[in-house]
Amino acid sequence: MVAIGITFPLILNFSSQLIGHSTGDPYEMAHHIWWFKYALQTGEPLFYPTLLAYPEGLQGISMWANPLQFFPAWLFAFVMPVASAYNLTVLLTIALNGWAMCFVLSRWFNGWSWAAFLGGLIYMAFPTMQGHLFHGHAGLLVAWAAPLYVYALLRLIDATDDARRWMILSVVFFLLTPSGHTLQTLYVLMPLTGAILCLCLYRQNGRGVLRVITVGAIGGILLLIFLAPMLREAFTDTYADDTGYVRYSLDLLAPITPSFDHPVFRQWQYTHQVLGVNIAEGAAYLGIAAGILCLVAFWREPNARFFLAIALFAFILGLGPLLKILDQPVTTLIDGHATYITLPWAFLYDLPGFNLARTPGRFGFTIALAIAIAAGYGARVVLQRGRWGAILVIGLGAFTLWEYQLFWSMPTVPADVPEAIAELRDREDLRAVMDVPWGNLLAAKEGLYLQTWHQQALIAGQITRRTPVSPAKLTLLEETLDLALLNHEGVDLIILHKAYADPDDRARLGERLGEPYYEDERYALFEVPETPPTLTVIWQQAGPTEFYLFTPAPGWIDFSAAITAPLNGRGGTITLNDRSVYQVLGPQALILPLPVDYRGYHTVRFDPTPACPIAPSAALICPEVQLEGATFTPLSAGPLYAPVELGGGVKLSGAYLPQDAIRGVLSVRLWWTLNTPIAPETVRFIKVIDQNGVQIAGVDQALGALSGDWIERIDLDLGDQEGTFAVYAGWYSYPDLMRLPVFSEGQGAQDGLIFLGNVSVIR
Repeated sequence: MVAIGITFPLILNFSSQLIGHSTGDPYEMAHHIWWFKYALQTGEPLFYPTLLAYPEGLQGISMWANPLQFFPAWLFAFVMPVASAYNLTVLLTIALNGWAMCFVLSRWFNGWSWAAFLGGLIYMAFPTMQGHLFHGHAGLLVAWAAPLYVYALLRLIDATDDARRWMILSVVFFLLTPSGHTLQTLYVLMPLTGAILCLCLYRQNGRGVLRVITVGAIGGILLLIFLAPMLREAFTDTYADDTGYVRYSLDLLAPITPSFDHPVFRQWQYTHQVLGVNIAEGAAYLGIAAGILCLVAFWREPNARFFLAIALFAFILGLGPLLKILDQPVTTLIDGHATYITLPWAFLYDLPGFNLARTPGRFGFTIALAIAIAAGYGARVVLQRGRWGAILVIGLGAFTLWEYQLFWSMPTVPADVPEAIAELRDREDLRAVMDVPWGNLLAAKEGLYLQTWHQQALIAGQITRRTPVSPAKLTLLEETLDLALLNHEGVDLIILHKAYADPDDRARLGERLGEPYYEDERYALFEVPETPPTLTVIWQQAGPTEFYLFTPAPGWIDFSAAITAPLNGRGGTITLNDRSVYQVLGPQALILPLPVDYRGYHTVRFDPTPACPIAPSAALICPEVQLEGATFTPLSAGPLYAPVELGGGVKLSGAYLPQDAIRGVLSVRLWWTLNTPIAPETVRFIKVIDQNGVQIAGVDQALGALSGDWIERIDLDLGDQEGTFAVYAGWYSYPDLMRLPVFSEGQGAQDGLIFLGNVSVIR
């Protein structure tokens, strides 16, 4: 009944609405629940949604790593609509959280009492829980195993005859605590285990220390069965995000900040500043009633002090890397320079594994557990006052639910879709559907939910956070609306999400694809006409310094641009598909050859190095670097060049030699891969040899201490020479002038030369 009250009016719209806000994940959660059911019915792989990222499908890492995020919802989905299955699971989970805390406190208090019941209410209704309910984080709400884990582990450290039983239970609840969401390993499991280990050390309980370490070791090894895929993805762009650590951290005022939507507290202006843009991750209001009970517990109950210390420690971690007040990082002056105030999380958040946890505000789950237990102890003290104490505790429980309520009423999103979209499931001529705009995360999640109805493949789609499909591919498809390209990639239908699209998107789609065959206030559906595959090189500027392009075949492309903004002594790096290929030393007119070694989508980007720091003062902001007049000119299609291995870890990965010289200038493009750093004095050379073996042009140049990939264009002046000439390249060490050996059977290889080809020059 309490769970129904917290989520009201969900119970009145149980199958037509999904609990959660449109800016959250309810649509994404509903999609994954549907996929389990669909996969079991059709024989598709459970943890590899084949209908996403057409035609490859996606690896469903979080589906495997977070089993209780979707169970028992997918089981319910066999007998009820997906929306009802999701809503029912959420209600049961919230209630189970309260029951677990009530059970634990009842054991500590030697039987059920209103104090234990109050602790359960505080835990299940704590604002952190409601914040993630609001955001559709169903997996994070699975918090019932954490209090049971604490109870079992505390019993274990002092157990005698029944130690084996408590060891098994501790390991089981260790595994169940992050089973709703893997990251609860960091936000809940590690702080609680560490705190109990410190308690054993403080008490000089060596046996307890050994048992806690044993539980952690056994549980950690077993947990790796689920964690290993996530850890493997910790370094990928999809899961490791370098933003959000400050935005999604707790405000220093969070413990005293109720909801800005509360009918009484909304009058307090600061609540809007603290939680206005971070209510999902930043809600950690202790409450007046719980706060008073915690003070009583601190004064009268020694056992409660341990949990209050845990709450304080979790709060410090939850503040994130930088201290912020009123949702703004606090600055201070040191030697006349403004800087931010760093906190303990700044030492951890960039470590492998920890970099998955970009939301330190989620330490609020540990705060909720510790405060619920401490408040339960405080309520037990009050109950000792007799009948009036019981009435007071019951009143405090009702008051707590009232002051904790985050939204009046709890937001929901529509679970119905137009019949025209549902009817798509019967069409066998559709290869894939593209939801536009693809880059809007809310439209992308809504597109996932639409798939539960139309059951057609999506050209994009995601498991969590954002799609791993190439942004170059999706941007070119959406921005150019090139019919040949759309047909080539299998896009037969486009769904425009009008609530998230730019005003001109509707007109642009109509101009390119014709009028939609269905349209309402939410969606417009466009058929993509068939077009012969006459593909050319297509490119689109994705940002001031980033470009997406599609090439129908491997080959060479010239990238031209003017770097016009001052760099103030800083350099920069040109990357091709996240691979560094060229170092920029300052403003210049850039003509850079790019070897695209596969047919498909590519990303070209310029990154200033070092990157600009976060500057608290406008005077310290880095000048913006601009690329102007960017063009991509195809040079050739086909193989880049048969790779040639040289000594010293040098490899010629690709080369382009034009068939003739332009105005006597021969422009050679080379792609070197340096597997080990070369000495700065090592010289790269190019030689142009006539039919008599005489060198008519050449360049010898020490390129410095290079490693990795290096792409260059060398212009050789042939003067008035004409005829057929051989072009060679290679490297030699200096000052001994010894050429690096060439490990190939090509012409001149025995002399340390790489034969690039012949060129004819006719005047």
